[in-house]
Amino acid sequence: MVFSNKVTRGYTLAINNDPNPKGHAGELALIHFDASNQNSPKVTAYAYNGQNAINSWIDGNGSVAGNQTPDVIETALDTSWINTATVTDAAGKRRFLLDINVAGINGHTPLYPSGQNDWTGAQFGNQIGLWFHTFTGSATTYGAQGQLCDWNYNQHGWFDAPNYQTILVPLPAGAWMGMAGLIGVGVVARKRRAAMK
Repeated sequence: MVFSNKVTRGYTLAINNDPNPKGHAGELALIHFDASNQNSPKVTAYAYNGQNAINSWIDGNGSVAGNQTPDVIETALDTSWINTATVTDAAGKRRFLLDINVAGINGHTPLYPSGQNDWTGAQFGNQIGLWFHTFTGSATTYGAQGQLCDWNYNQHGWFDAPNYQTILVPLPAGAWMGMAGLIGVGVVARKRRAAMK
């Protein structure tokens, strides 16, 4: 994700298979990408409470008065699910790169299930719905277990979108040939080792 300036300090994201994710409590994960420290970003995930707010880290159930225990899926202490989380600046722009393993998110059992729809976590198919909010001037704190304790910001923007068509991008033919070559090299090497025994 590339921003046209260098002021964005984080974002939240919920995705689903089609409609706007906003309001779908107990079905989706809300991912928090915290770049308040650009050199050491933190990523957490909570079950989305359905409110038109980013307070799922405070209140796990938005349909009940008061703050209910947050439904924590992934904390900042466990980074095993994060393949890449970086923030880089170049040519007056800021680029966020997030590559995560969503198996734990998709396999999560929600503390406050929807009652109407199944938990989908971060799954989507031929279409995708996005609920995306960006933040400037972010200041965050975390608890001993790596859970968010504070998420302050100066300004925020958003991009909410239902029914976006996804595109399956196949591996280029050259990549398949390269993989075939590697497999061939492995087979030849194995045969040579076997012949030497």
